[in-house]
Amino acid sequence: QNCIGYDMNSAFSYGMLGDLPDTTEMLASGESSEDLYCFDEDGHRITKGFSTYRFRKMPSPYKKFVARYYTQKKNSERDSKDFLDAKMILNSSIGYMQNHNCFIRAAILDNFNREIQAIIKKYKNIIIASRTDSIVCTEKIPEIEERLGDGIGQFKIEHTGSFAIHKNGYSTQWNLDKPKFGAGKKFKDGYDILSDELLEEENIYYLDEKELKIKEIK
Repeated sequence: QNCIGYDMNSAFSYGMLGDLPDTTEMLASGESSEDLYCFDEDGHRITKGFSTYRFRKMPSPYKKFVARYYTQKKNSERDSKDFLDAKMILNSSIGYMQNHNCFIRAAILDNFNREIQAIIKKYKNIIIASRTDSIVCTEKIPEIEERLGDGIGQFKIEHTGSFAIHKNGYSTQWNLDKPKFGAGKKFKDGYDILSDELLEEENIYYLDEKELKIKEIK
């Protein structure tokens, strides 16, 4: 189907810039509200019902951190060392947060995911696929079109044209290009995700123990 693919710029970094829970002091259990950061037993943010974990809101302490590395990434040549280093630092900090402070990580994800989900809910009739920070739809979405740009939290048009999604629900393909799937190197030219047999997914990366870096198997 002919579609438009929107992608939010540095969604994780955008989430880090919003208000976050002040986890230096946990409030007593009680009713959830929008004025506090409240979480359920599984660590998901909630705004209604009883909450065991409640915290006051605080301004983000990560604004200078995000500004420094996003500026480095934005001003570096794509795939250069400076670009990749900045991208890794911004992204890995979110994963690290899960072991360091799961409430702040959950709040960071919620800060941008709320916006994505609100758009999906409003335009559900024209949206046919979505990921954490991206939306695929059959028509332009006015709210996103107004936020096109290269700043954090703005959107870019990542793809246009023919879009296909496999019946498994997560393997996708644009314009018969290489599908978004783990075994990408084995796809033949002109592979069609809707009619050709889907390959078994396999790991195409390994850990270089000497350099302590993840590398792609050649």
